[in-house]
Amino acid sequence: MENMNILFLALSEFGRNNDREGGKTHVFELAKSFADLGHNVHLVTFGMLDLAQNNNLSVYNASIKKRRPIDFFCKHLLLFFLSVIRVKFLPFFNKNINQFSYLSYLIKRIIKEKQINLIYERHIGYDPGTLIGKEMGVATILELNGIKPLELRERGFNDDLIYGKLALELESMKRANRIVAVSKGIRDYYVSMGADKRKFSLIPNGVNLNIFYPKDKYICKNKLGLDNSKYYIGMVGTFRFYQGFEYAIRCMPYIVKELPGAKMIILGRSDNNLKPTRPDLEELASNLGVIDNVIFTGSRPYAEVPCYVNAFDVCLLFREYLKDGHWPIKLFEYMACGKPVVCTSWEIFKFIEEEKLGILIDHRDVIATAKAIVKLLKNERTSRQMGERGSSYVKKHGSWDKIAEDILNIK
Repeated sequence: MENMNILFLALSEFGRNNDREGGKTHVFELAKSFADLGHNVHLVTFGMLDLAQNNNLSVYNASIKKRRPIDFFCKHLLLFFLSVIRVKFLPFFNKNINQFSYLSYLIKRIIKEKQINLIYERHIGYDPGTLIGKEMGVATILELNGIKPLELRERGFNDDLIYGKLALELESMKRANRIVAVSKGIRDYYVSMGADKRKFSLIPNGVNLNIFYPKDKYICKNKLGLDNSKYYIGMVGTFRFYQGFEYAIRCMPYIVKELPGAKMIILGRSDNNLKPTRPDLEELASNLGVIDNVIFTGSRPYAEVPCYVNAFDVCLLFREYLKDGHWPIKLFEYMACGKPVVCTSWEIFKFIEEEKLGILIDHRDVIATAKAIVKLLKNERTSRQMGERGSSYVKKHGSWDKIAEDILNIK
């Protein structure tokens, strides 16, 4: 493949007060992998200007210093307009608004000056790259990492606002040349809403195999000040309502009954003021009598995460809703480090059972989940074999370089 000039638009992960660590990791790793493949990558975000670690990777800050109240008002007026009159089109009058005007100018300037021949855009709703790409004759790939209307509904937004959001999304998908969905569930949802199935390619998230790989568990435990004689159950992620942290903690009384020294490490932080907060989880652990068996690390630098994962004996991945509407990066990170996984039994995770990489459970059934965890903790041979198969699976299917190649080979 000839080297390309790629404009990478990531306009949601780096905004103000955005705690989507998984999304930031995704953008960083994929942009870097595009560049590592020899392509010239021009990444546009709202901040995070310290990503440039490759001669082929340039980063642009799309934010402006002053945002007028009219900017916020017009953005939401657009959604209201679409939801009330139920017309499925995007009047791009907001390009004349302060922020969007500058963003439009920046995108067009980069396309012209850098001779961009592909726009890769993380889906945010209005997706200016698809509009400008169509206007300027540049091919656009739109990436979908979730089902935003369902997320909004779960968070209590009204149907009119959700309909307006969906209208914007479908217009973006109509303009895009191709669409990358990280799961079948995402594709099927939007196709059922009217998107063109022929545009879709299914490509999951990946993992950086240069930092996530099997390391000596006991060396990692010593480095983190953990007790080598104890079992450690690990769970990584921002404290969001769909992560299922409460159910993991509810498993601990049953696990401790079987293995009194077992500990659970929860690596992550609260997502602003959304539930559950860390105090919520600490109170739950205290009420259950397992506060001494649950360790809250808070947010840790990304570079430290592999050491924690390698110190875990078993890794947990629970999901409260959305079923097939996501692909958590941490799943491949767990597997890359050679760890067995106890995971919610959604369709998207069936390969874990089929490939014998872990155990699928209904995480709301805390007794059955606790039994699955204890089973793996007590059977070191089975756990090791699952972990080895998981590591091999990720090397074959899940590196960011492989993901980047698959995306750029879309026809």
